[in-house]
Amino acid sequence: MNLRFLIILFCLYSTNSNSQGISPEIIAATGDSFQNSTIQLDLTLGELAVSSMHNLNMKLTQGFHQPRYFISSVNEFSTVLSSIKVFPNPTPDDILVELSFDQQKSIQITIVDVNGKLIFEKAIVDKQINEHIELGSVPAGSYFLYLLIENDKYPLTYKIQKIY
Repeated sequence: MNLRFLIILFCLYSTNSNSQGISPEIIAATGDSFQNSTIQLDLTLGELAVSSMHNLNMKLTQGFHQPRYFISSVNEFSTVLSSIKVFPNPTPDDILVELSFDQQKSIQITIVDVNGKLIFEKAIVDKQINEHIELGSVPAGSYFLYLLIENDKYPLTYKIQKIY
């Protein structure tokens, strides 16, 4: 009887000790850190507040903030782009990509399906781009249009819906 109890207790303990743990993490829109000779203030915007303290002069709200954190951000689109049009979307057959720049630019136009299979690819150097892309031969579904302009790190991405 005692042996069974010890085996069950051991199984419960070992299962509990190897289970997932909760570590506080945060995904926030922005944040910053300030420090002077007497105080350090770390802040993030968009986090859930879990407690607050206040008096007549001040209110302090605190949430989950990590002592070690990594700041990552999405770079802004650096190329000056006067206009961009991708239409019609959804489309039964073809799309038109219109781009207008303030000066001549090199652009890579790529279309892939949801599995990453290359459907269309073309490199163009111009100030005004009007590219007609035929999609009549591809099956109905979702496709991604990537526009990589000059040496930008990140392409502009559009979801194209092919119907019929």
